[in-house]
Amino acid sequence: ATTMTNFRLDDRTIIITGVARGLGASIAQAVLEAGGDVFGIDVLPHPVEEDWQEISTLQKTSDSQINFFQADVRDEAAIESALAQAKEMAKQRRKPVRGLVNCAGVQHTDNAEDFPVHEFQRIVDINVMGSFIVAKHTARMLIAEKWQGSMVLIGSIAGSVANRVSVTFCWILAETRLLTIMPGHPWECVLCFKSRCANDGQIICI
Repeated sequence: ATTMTNFRLDDRTIIITGVARGLGASIAQAVLEAGGDVFGIDVLPHPVEEDWQEISTLQKTSDSQINFFQADVRDEAAIESALAQAKEMAKQRRKPVRGLVNCAGVQHTDNAEDFPVHEFQRIVDINVMGSFIVAKHTARMLIAEKWQGSMVLIGSIAGSVANRVSVTFCWILAETRLLTIMPGHPWECVLCFKSRCANDGQIICI
């Protein structure tokens, strides 16, 4: 068996937020290449074509499937509706949901003394509250269906070590990092727990 055999995701569905472009689109492509299905959520109405070129090609040559759902991670009712659809599609395809990768997030760099309060609140609502909402309803689904899985919340090393770009933004990243610690015990029956840290960012699994 090759090394990649250990990373196969056959017969699994992975939920990915922020899937329309950038990191979310890249992770979706990797999941499809590994044999998994993707249920993608993004605030944008449609995927960004240039970021989805490889995904479109994979759709034509692979048995894996990707579904796109427009929703704002701040809107709990919309996320609950999206995940209900993800659950039904996973059941129909006989590929249970085994993971969440939350890539949805925004940033703003400014000096703390000049950082607009409304912008600080917007980032907290998306990066922190949005992460909580998506994680909460994914956990509910896994518990209800007795599906075991993992959650990945994308953050940054700046949540642990402040940098000079924006101390205020580092505060928000630290909140996201702490968010992954709190739900661990009550959800441990269905979730895998890991933490990985790299020079260019931090990926935290709860």
